[in-house]
Amino acid sequence: MKKLAGRDFEDLLQVNRLHYGLFGTQLSFQCAIPVFEGLLPSPHNEIVLDALFVLASWHACAKLRLHTDHTLNFLEKTTATLGVLLRCFTRLTCASFKTTELPRESAARRRRRAANAKQSTVNPPNSTTGASPTTKPKGPKLKFFNLNTVKFHSLGHYAETIRRFGTTDSYSTQIVCLFVTLTGCKANEKVHQGELEHRRVKKFFSRTNKKQYQRQIAKHEQRERRLHQMRMGNQPTLNPSVSSTASSAPALAPHDLDPLPFTDPAVHYHMSQSQRNYIDITSWLADNKQDPALKVIDKPWLLFNH
Repeated sequence: MKKLAGRDFEDLLQVNRLHYGLFGTQLSFQCAIPVFEGLLPSPHNEIVLDALFVLASWHACAKLRLHTDHTLNFLEKTTATLGVLLRCFTRLTCASFKTTELPRESAARRRRRAANAKQSTVNPPNSTTGASPTTKPKGPKLKFFNLNTVKFHSLGHYAETIRRFGTTDSYSTQIVCLFVTLTGCKANEKVHQGELEHRRVKKFFSRTNKKQYQRQIAKHEQRERRLHQMRMGNQPTLNPSVSSTASSAPALAPHDLDPLPFTDPAVHYHMSQSQRNYIDITSWLADNKQDPALKVIDKPWLLFNH
């Protein structure tokens, strides 16, 4: 139950329950309500069951691969109902029970406190500042349910996002292409930012000695960025007087090798066996949007009238 990902919470919401029907047939239901039913006294039991039912309904509707106006309207109404139930759960159920941190969390906090106390004895604080270590309460720390998070806030944008970009299975948030200006980067330089950026930071973290790792991660990122800029600067560039459409032409430099398989001469294209030399189709279309070949004809049937 530690370090849960989004798919783990999804599995917890959709607990598989086997039910034996007629003639010994096994029927599988995905519903967590029977697991939580009766665990809490009334009225908290009804609040939890209603919240689980609305959560399951919202989750099933948000993951639909085919939406209509009716389903999107139902998703909006379910989102509003879910907000009411979550606020009721926070105001009534969470306030009626005293929740504390886990024993392993309490032990880890005590170890950190002991390490900080040992560090303060080696390097005592400046007496002129008047800072004195505050007395920490003993025992497990109280934990509260926080409803003011970005994940709860983003639930209300799902319906509108589906209307604008399509169903949630047609795109991913792992890689997000942004045209931003960063320190040390050129203006309007394409920077890939997304959920996969966590893996990049973890890769840098494994190269540090785990002491003041923020500064070391920044140095690793700066070194990698400079090496990338040097590699891009060593590549042959075209004449700056040539237009941008020619610089983005799908052609290789003379010294680049890209073996092509044997292809029938009647075929009008070759597919390379290597993926080393590639072109981002989205950026290439944006750079060549003035090309007449990419012009969209509003009434293509007029071409056949003559």
